[in-house]
Amino acid sequence: MSARKTQVLSIIADFDQDERGMRPLDLKKQMNLDKSTVTYHLNQLEKDKYITSVKVGRSKFLDITDKGLELLENDEIENPVKASCGNCGDSYASFEEAKNCCTETDEEVKASK
Repeated sequence: MSARKTQVLSIIADFDQDERGMRPLDLKKQMNLDKSTVTYHLNQLEKDKYITSVKVGRSKFLDITDKGLELLENDEIENPVKASCGNCGDSYASFEEAKNCCTETDEEVKASK
């Protein structure tokens, strides 16, 4: 499996902000990728039964399957990049690190105005 698909699986598995699962939009923002790229990978992962999706109203929620979890446990990729900063594009091992990347810079910019 490609490193990118492993990265997507890892992010979905680690997502705990909504009990219904992760939305594709959340994944797009976290990975800093085009919607079409994220959709492509999600379709492939769902076709191969590594993830499932449930439509609730206008939103779609993703969850990892047992098959997907098993793949992550057996995968030999060390320290995959899990998130990128939406501002500068730097790579981080967790969403929290990426989310906090440019926070100080943003606050300094606001303070200087």
